[in-house]
Amino acid sequence: MSRHYLAAEMRRIQVLEQAAVAFAARGFHATSTADLCRATGLSPGGLFRLFPTKHDLAIAIVAADADAFTARLGAAVAATADPDAALEVFVRLQLTDLADDVARNLRIEIVAESTRSADVAAAATAHDDAFSSLATTVVRAAARPGSAAERDPSAVVELIGVLVDGVATRSAVMGRLDEGHVDLVLHVVRGLTGPGDRS
Repeated sequence: MSRHYLAAEMRRIQVLEQAAVAFAARGFHATSTADLCRATGLSPGGLFRLFPTKHDLAIAIVAADADAFTARLGAAVAATADPDAALEVFVRLQLTDLADDVARNLRIEIVAESTRSADVAAAATAHDDAFSSLATTVVRAAARPGSAAERDPSAVVELIGVLVDGVATRSAVMGRLDEGHVDLVLHVVRGLTGPGDRS
């Protein structure tokens, strides 16, 4: 891999991160090309050489955000040997990530834009497979015999997603993450994987 390619790829990643901050602040539609140029330090020509349209940039951000978040979750889970602790890390990290204004607002904006744009919805769905696979592995490992997670780990993964999305929405409205919501979600998830000690 050439030094020029690596430098260009690093610049592309930097532009995605800077543009994500702008989109999180104003939304995909309200963010203008001028806003994006200010955020990235690029001219319109420079920006559109990397991403031909604002829509292309938004889709690239959706993909990059999903991939980076799944990689971060995977690394955190892999560093935790106990299945119950790994499940807690998996759930808690998704929720505490919402304490960051940019992460929270960008997630909400992606969900909202997915209802308006088939391309954004397709990008979000395409990058969901790795996350779902990781989530199912974590839930299965923590599932006790007879628990809802043992019977249908995919349904439990979906429910965790619904709970996290609900907390994300509440956090966006309140402008902060409520630790009580984190504890409540963890309580529900522990109930789904089954009470009692492993034998």
